[in-house]
Amino acid sequence: YVFIGIVVDNVNWSIDRQLLTWFHGSAAVTVYSIAAQLNNYFLLFGNAISNVMTPRVHRLVAEGASMRKLDALFTRVGRLQFILLSCIFLGFVAIGQSFVVLWGGGEQFRIDYWTTLLLFFACLWTNVQTVGIEIQRAKNMHKFRSLTYLGVLVGNILISIPLCIKWQGLGAAIGTAIATLVGNVILMNWYYYHRIGLNIPAFWRHILHLTPSMLLPAAAAVLLAVFVHPTTYWGLIPPGLAFVAVYGISVWLFGMTRYEGGCPAEEREEVAAVPRKSGRNTKGRIVSAAWKLFYEQGYDNTTVEDIIFESETSKGSFYHYFEGKDALLGSLSMIFDE
Repeated sequence: YVFIGIVVDNVNWSIDRQLLTWFHGSAAVTVYSIAAQLNNYFLLFGNAISNVMTPRVHRLVAEGASMRKLDALFTRVGRLQFILLSCIFLGFVAIGQSFVVLWGGGEQFRIDYWTTLLLFFACLWTNVQTVGIEIQRAKNMHKFRSLTYLGVLVGNILISIPLCIKWQGLGAAIGTAIATLVGNVILMNWYYYHRIGLNIPAFWRHILHLTPSMLLPAAAAVLLAVFVHPTTYWGLIPPGLAFVAVYGISVWLFGMTRYEGGCPAEEREEVAAVPRKSGRNTKGRIVSAAWKLFYEQGYDNTTVEDIIFESETSKGSFYHYFEGKDALLGSLSMIFDE
């Protein structure tokens, strides 16, 4: 099933060019190829991040690590991927229009700007969950994903044919984006949650915590796209650097956790995905999470690691307020009285 999944996935990402060849000829394929090549780079970058974690994922599964530990790794890597890939996506929004015209060598390639954005947008949501694929592989649960890829391929063909006939490469990209979002995101998230046991609602909550930090960079990207139109490669550098500066500052101030921003080494293994700027008191989050877990699974079955993950804090934060689980239990009544 692993082999089938790889083959079908490769065919899926090349079917658009085949449809364009059948319906519109080589000229349409030439225009579309720039968007397809850029999307391949986008996919490779996202996979490179998760590939670094592959040995660790397989080790954790082989050691029988709890799903909470796998959830924590899944979430941390997913957030890092989202931060980096969103920078590429919004950066392309900012200067991509001029870039594709320069790279292609003519105004006929301007349509690749919108085609690439569609492909990037669809792949962004699948790429932030590539660690989930590794968890699935480590658990030897390949069949559903391979069948889903096959369904995505069939759906991509059926949706893309009429859209490709009407809008050429842009239509093919719309079909690919729809099939990818339905199959690789919606269906696979259902499988991750109900069959593998990953906490998908919590994962997306952690990803959405980054939304406020994306607002300023998104506005800057749109303004650059509307008002700045470089005509040389050198001309792309100033607006590109300006966008990266805005993005980096915004994400650092409003989005990154202590782990992502460079926390002390002893906290890195246990830190959870919580933004730097949180409206809730850290101690209160720990207490609320403890009460919830004690009620759901009992005091004896709840570990400090469970409380840290549920409260979206860190090991350092927990032991700053409490000496241990027993101390936390003994102070609960006093905390709520306050």
